[in-house]
Amino acid sequence: MNMNKEYVFPFSDSTEHSPEVSVDTFLWENNGYTPRTTAKLAINTEKLMLHMECIECKPLARFTVNGSPVCRDSCMEFFFAPIGDNRYCSLEINANGCFLCCIGTSRYDRTDTDILLSAPRAAVKEDRWYIDADISLKKLRNLFGIDQFDYFTGNFYKCGDKTRYPHYGMWSEVKSETPDFHRPEWFGELTLAEK
Repeated sequence: MNMNKEYVFPFSDSTEHSPEVSVDTFLWENNGYTPRTTAKLAINTEKLMLHMECIECKPLARFTVNGSPVCRDSCMEFFFAPIGDNRYCSLEINANGCFLCCIGTSRYDRTDTDILLSAPRAAVKEDRWYIDADISLKKLRNLFGIDQFDYFTGNFYKCGDKTRYPHYGMWSEVKSETPDFHRPEWFGELTLAEK
């Protein structure tokens, strides 16, 4: 686990006043393309809320069917895992709001999972796009067998594997020689602020 990064998020009904983190570490081959991307979390008694925003004009968004490999499009992602479980959830969303959501211990043994309360919301503006997703705490408790989500690990990503300028950005640096976001040992700490 990467102990260098920590994000403290609030107990709130929205991410509006949450502090934001920057997805600003771009490794591997990016062709100089490093779109400014931010992420926010908030939690209440029912859900974990994610908001991500990227300064990017005309994001590539070919996929429209959930479960598609949206990382090939312009994509924002949130991976997370509770402490003490070797599995993690990966949530990948493109500018159409099309998503891929899986659980597993690595990129090679993941299976689809339904942890969302509803489909992610996505919007494309003139020079940016953003996503909002609500993750069900009830579904997470059933999936992981734990009650509290006040301390866990995770990472925020921005990528576009098959875009004009392939790029790989992250909040918590992944130390691998080739692009690989599926490395929970490099997740940062995600902690609920005191109520």
